[in-house]
Amino acid sequence: MTKERFKKINRFIYGLSNLWIVVSAIGLLFFSIFSIFPKLFDKINLNLSIELPGISFILKEVSEINSYYFLILTLNILIFLLLGIFFRKIFKNIKDEKIFIKENFNYLKSIGLLTIASTIPYTMFNYNNAKIILENLKFHTSDFSLNIKLNFELVILGIIIIIFAEIFKYAVELREENDLTI
Repeated sequence: MTKERFKKINRFIYGLSNLWIVVSAIGLLFFSIFSIFPKLFDKINLNLSIELPGISFILKEVSEINSYYFLILTLNILIFLLLGIFFRKIFKNIKDEKIFIKENFNYLKSIGLLTIASTIPYTMFNYNNAKIILENLKFHTSDFSLNIKLNFELVILGIIIIIFAEIFKYAVELREENDLTI
């Protein structure tokens, strides 16, 4: 890959990360407003709908539940916003031809940790869905239980990113050592 082509790809990804940040910030603002002011649901007549294969129901007058959902979504969007900011900073450093620096290692490590942290809102969201379903299905003859499952794919991805960050840190140390010997 030529250096000019690499720069074009980097500029494109840098632009995408800017778009990512703007969309995440708008989403964060929107969901924050609905988390803080749950009574807005009553005024705009927004209801919670849960649809699964064979089961579908709409819950009305559930501003507390909606508030909880929007709080979870706000947390998730905040994580995505931070991910976008870290990606943008990495690609800005690459654009400025500052690739093997400690700052990029810190950004990569933060991306890995945030990837792992993003499983928490996901798990809370799934738990809350299951809880609502169990509360609204009234089977008197069956026992139901809730299982909390983490998204292990994201946890493994986060661990892999952290491992690559550590390899990157080693490359930074080798570059610094090389600069000192020359």
